[in-house]
Amino acid sequence: PIASEDDVVTYINRRLRESGEVDRQHGFSPVSSIRVREILELTQDGQSALPGFESHFAELKLEIPKDKAGRAKIAKSMAAFANNDGGYIFFGIDNSGKILGLRADENVEEFWDKLSDIVNRSFAPFFVWERGLVDVGGFLVAVIYIYSADRKPIICSTDCTNELSEGSIFFRYNRSSERIKAADLIRILEERDRAAIGRAAQEESNGAA
Repeated sequence: PIASEDDVVTYINRRLRESGEVDRQHGFSPVSSIRVREILELTQDGQSALPGFESHFAELKLEIPKDKAGRAKIAKSMAAFANNDGGYIFFGIDNSGKILGLRADENVEEFWDKLSDIVNRSFAPFFVWERGLVDVGGFLVAVIYIYSADRKPIICSTDCTNELSEGSIFFRYNRSSERIKAADLIRILEERDRAAIGRAAQEESNGAA
């Protein structure tokens, strides 16, 4: 039978979640060549079934940003993914999903360093992400994987260009990273409270044992 739209969404969501389960023994981290190629195939399949669908799980950039504002915008997307279910940001892929690769003159290491500085200075609490470079069909693609944060919400702690302002909370919606809506923030806070109550109950149970 032909998969329904919901079936496609469910399948890709499951595989993307699995990509975040790091199996270091076999080298299958979220930014390993095997995982990245798999995810790109999934998002391209999803795009053919659901136009623009990959944007919910992955953000595509043709080039590495050269200025601070561009790097701050990437950091904003990273925080948005961390406040939701995590996700990927790819560089060297255009908006249509075509893999063109990075240009030879793009300084990826310098970009990583400057991006890390913005993320570390601009957001709290700390959230986990990985980075990598992968050859995909002869094209070099830079990739970031952002894990869903254990301690939400991730909050912007300082101003940085026009993209980041102190106190802002960003969230990944269908096709963009935006300021969080009230309903989503309430849900995050309620989940945090329930988790805290559960941990307290477990600690009390262990102490009584």
